[in-house]
Amino acid sequence: MNFRAVRPAVAFLLFAGLLPAADPRLISLLMPDAKVVAGINMDQARNSPLGQFMLSHMQNGDDGFAKLAATTGFDPRRDLREVLMGTVGQPGQQGLVLAR
Repeated sequence: MNFRAVRPAVAFLLFAGLLPAADPRLISLLMPDAKVVAGINMDQARNSPLGQFMLSHMQNGDDGFAKLAATTGFDPRRDLREVLMGTVGQPGQQGLVLAR
């Protein structure tokens, strides 16, 4: 048996309990046969160097974005907490994006 190939899987299983999980309420809204699921913790993403870079570019005069935020009172830069995406993984099938 090739233990080099098994080592990452064992490490993942040992530390899986320490990994942040997606909101169970969002997960329950995914399609039951989802094969591919990805999530973003927006608070952590905003505080990352990449998140700071993206936010700095979003702040620079996008009139449509500013109008959306003013009209709806919803500013994704501030109000999004988590985004969860899921798909069945088949070509031509639609996916689902959930946000809170």
